[in-house]
Amino acid sequence: MFDKIRATLAAGFVVMATTSHAGTLEPARLADALRAQPDARYLFVTTTEDAAVAQALLEKHASSLEGAVVLPVFGGFAATMSVAHAVELTNENGVRTVWYMHPDEAPLTHRVLQALEAVVANGALISNLSLGPPASFFVTKAAPAAPVPRALQAVASHGPLSVVAIGNEGSRAPGYVNPWSALPWVMSVGAWDHRDNTVWAHSSTGTPEEPDTWPDVVAHGVDVIGPMTGGRPKTPAEKAYDEGHPRFQEVVAPDKRDQYTMKSGSSMAAAQVSNAAAQVAHFLTGLINEVQPVEGAFMFAIEVGPERISAHDEAAKRLTGTAKPLEGGGVEYAYTLDLPWKMIKQILIDTAIPVPDAPPWAAGAGIVDPQYIRAQFGKYGTVDTQILPLRVTE
Repeated sequence: MFDKIRATLAAGFVVMATTSHAGTLEPARLADALRAQPDARYLFVTTTEDAAVAQALLEKHASSLEGAVVLPVFGGFAATMSVAHAVELTNENGVRTVWYMHPDEAPLTHRVLQALEAVVANGALISNLSLGPPASFFVTKAAPAAPVPRALQAVASHGPLSVVAIGNEGSRAPGYVNPWSALPWVMSVGAWDHRDNTVWAHSSTGTPEEPDTWPDVVAHGVDVIGPMTGGRPKTPAEKAYDEGHPRFQEVVAPDKRDQYTMKSGSSMAAAQVSNAAAQVAHFLTGLINEVQPVEGAFMFAIEVGPERISAHDEAAKRLTGTAKPLEGGGVEYAYTLDLPWKMIKQILIDTAIPVPDAPPWAAGAGIVDPQYIRAQFGKYGTVDTQILPLRVTE
């Protein structure tokens, strides 16, 4: 039922208007420098009016492209080509932008764009992005026109919520955040430090005057136990830290200690929020199947006390539903049927626990607690969530 409603609602979600004029070489600030090196080859991401235009252009220019990948959800393709050919593409009918990717971010961008296509193709409602470009590409203002942000918007138009780590530059570069997190159609997550109930010192923080750069929420992100990745052995420092930590010794069996480790960061926090988001998605699917609502129909309401009202709640515009003040300082939140990503994100914001003395550009609405979410939204059972890696190739 959720798939049927999602498709109906998504039909009215316009990512960008159709045009027929020639495209542009982006980012604009680098266009002249790029044109000065016509033979240089880089990864470019081309956006077109629709997937059919992208496919036709790929076939027409196949001999000049390397490693081309069509991106039907995004409405374009990614390929390595010369700057001269990128400029030529901007003159093709149906092309909107041809976007240069710096070599330091190109390989990851290429893979992430493919992975986001797979999220929609596989019918997932939640995607976890515990990653981002190198910190040198972090921003103080939202940059929604870049390829990955546009792809994330296209994913949202199909319903899924993308949960994105805000980054770990808080102590080095306050105000600089992962550009993939600084978007209204994703859920941006910072790291909370359970040891002193504060935002983790290294968690990236937004710019006070730029609400799109703020985290939406924070979650447990310090000394989180998770699997080793990359097929490599632990370093001596990692081994000493893990085995010297009482909680690691208590939770992880001795014969499994080479397979798990303790890490800190917003990536770990994003995984916690993705867990909670999956539970909310499970609840909403069960409720929709039970009541068979129509678009805009009332679905349910929750009441929260004044202790759960944060500065973020008072400053941020709601994505969906309504908020009615109650006597005593609490709020009743009512929800109507809407795109899944809006409903799931808004529910997690509404139920977050404020972080004492933390401004919204550091802590968002507060802490997402997966155990609380399972208890409050477990009417249709709980989900034993695992975050599965999505392997893509160039």
